[in-house]
Amino acid sequence: MRASPIPLYAATLLLSACANQPTNTVPALEVALTAADQTAIAYITLPACPKPNGVLCSDAVVVGQIKAAGSAAYAAVKAYQNGTGTMAVAQAAIAALVAITPPAK
Repeated sequence: MRASPIPLYAATLLLSACANQPTNTVPALEVALTAADQTAIAYITLPACPKPNGVLCSDAVVVGQIKAAGSAAYAAVKAYQNGTGTMAVAQAAIAALVAITPPAK
């Protein structure tokens, strides 16, 4: 007895419909947030300013701003993931975190 081609056809339609959807938007946001967090952590973990002789240091005000921006970005990504937020808001929140974080080089 030969298997019906209908289940295979239905599976093919389902997979092709998935292929036309935006790819991994939440995971892409999570990757961007993780990268921004890594830069922020590198800055936050520097010794507190002021440090003599040009030693890199972190400013307490900037650290507070980074923490607030990081919390907002995390909340925006989670809201988008849960269907209560938008991708644009999540992207803007991540961009704000990136913009406020000085390089820790």
